[in-house]
Amino acid sequence: MTAPTEGEHRHRVGGRRRSVARLAAVQALYQIEANREVDPRSVVREFVRHRFDQEIEGDRLGEADPELFADIVCGVTDDRERLDTEISAALTEDWPLSRLDSVLRAILRAGAYELVHRPDVPPGSRSANTQRSPMPSSPARSRGSRTVSSITSPTHCARATSSRHGWHHLRRTPR
Repeated sequence: MTAPTEGEHRHRVGGRRRSVARLAAVQALYQIEANREVDPRSVVREFVRHRFDQEIEGDRLGEADPELFADIVCGVTDDRERLDTEISAALTEDWPLSRLDSVLRAILRAGAYELVHRPDVPPGSRSANTQRSPMPSSPARSRGSRTVSSITSPTHCARATSSRHGWHHLRRTPR
């Protein structure tokens, strides 16, 4: 087995920083939804200053990509109405967005935001659609995981482009 090249190491470290940024963004979006009066930019500042690469309650969040984190949090907040409309179109009438757990809503909003607004995330890309975010243990965990997987799967995205319900309206827009 050969040692990874410097480029491969940087790619893995960069990928890890992006994963930590996505996890932190979901946490921040959850916090913002729980306290709607809070300014999203103050939440971003608080995370960058006091949570990134710090130990919190025995867990270390790790090094994150602060630009990606800020873009997801502020971008979801700014485009939330549109994202919610599109996510809702992909859900069944029995499971409207408001019925889903707030952590699941944050995951869906963050993923939809990246697919729409991030030029470095190709739409329908397997890597973008299978990013795993830890979900809290709960009886609804497996149902929530299936919901995220089915809504963001490449198969669903491809099928939705030809249906009147789904992600077909989600197109990249300039920020």
